[in-house]
Order: sequence, then C-alpha cells, then structure tokens
Amino acid sequence: MLRKIVLVGVILAVASAVGLAQQYNTLCNCCGYIVHRVCNCDNFNGAEPAAPSDILLEQIATHYPISETRPCDSEGNNMYWAHTFADLKPAGDCSIVGAFLCITICNRADNDHLKIGVMHDPGATWTYPEFFNVRLNQLTPLIPLNACFTVTLDLSRLIHPNYSEPINLLPAINEHGWLDVAVDDDSSVDSAQLILVSGVQ
Repeated sequence: MLRKIVLVGVILAVASAVGLAQQYNTLCNCCGYIVHRVCNCDNFNGAEPAAPSDILLEQIATHYPISETRPCDSEGNNMYWAHTFADLKPAGDCSIVGAFLCITICNRADNDHLKIGVMHDPGATWTYPEFFNVRLNQLTPLIPLNACFTVTLDLSRLIHPNYSEPINLLPAINEHGWLDVAVDDDSSVDSAQLILVSGVQ
C-alpha cells in the first residue's frame, strides 16, 4: 500500500512537471523535467545512505547535540535524516521554473519537523521565509503520529500554517544549484524524489 501511495504522489508530481515543461518547450531546447532520487521506495527495507552536504552537516552539528545523521530506512531517536540534492542547475540559458518534492516519512514524535531550503550558511536556523520548517503533523497532508505517509510538495508555493504568504524556493535553488532536506529527529525517511522543470522565464 505504501508503494502505491508513493507512486500516486510521484505520478501527480510528474504530471504537473510535464504540464509546466510543455508551456516552455518552444522557448528553450533544454526544457523538460528531470527526477533526482535518494534511496529506494521499498517500505523501509534495509538502510540506504543519504548524502548531506558538508554545509548541511555543519549546520546540524552547530545547532544540534548529535552531529551524525541517519540513513534512509533507519528507525531510532535523536538523530537527523538529511540529504542534499546537488548539481541542479540546468544547462544553457534555462532556469528552474518548477520543482516538486515527493518524500515518504514515518512520524515518530509530535514535535518532529520537515525542513526544506538551500543551506548556504551553517549559522542559519531554518527560519521563515528563507526556509520551510513545519511539524510533520501540520503538513498538508499531515502525517499523524506513528503513521507513514508520502507527501508531494510544490516548492514554488510551500504553505506554512503559521504564515499567510507561501514560500517560493525556486530563486534560491536557481542561485545556488542545490536543495537541502532534513527531518528531525526521531522520525525516519524511506525515500525522496525531487522533480525539476527547466525553461526560459
């Protein structure tokens, strides 16, 4: 069932990406969509490594007492899951005009968060509006305690429950060329996929 839910989320995200790509396909020969993956969608079947950047690891070590991060499919307490989607800048004159994150998380604590953004400063603290930092049980759709869900998020319009204006991460991704994702600190991640659409704005 979990794999079917993930598949539906990915299909919806890809459909949105294809729709965006079609709007730009007469403007730029590098237009289209590409999928970046970390770990397999295998219902938490065996640990697989994520790949957080040095900056992201330094940020976690600066602000959290345990600097080690957990791999995908790993259960346990008091440890971040973290990954950096790197080398995202499209070729030629294109830029990223759409981005969708599809991530499968098991929520193991009421105060755990999903954190998304471009961590270019280890001193940053995942604050609005530069970062999306929301409790798992406040996501849309929310992930209840002790439940495993797949959420698909439009990174150009991230809705934070405490703020009226949505967050658009596309300018930061275009500027720096990577995206950081983290989940703290008792919850686990099965897999994540980042779907990008490129075009001329």
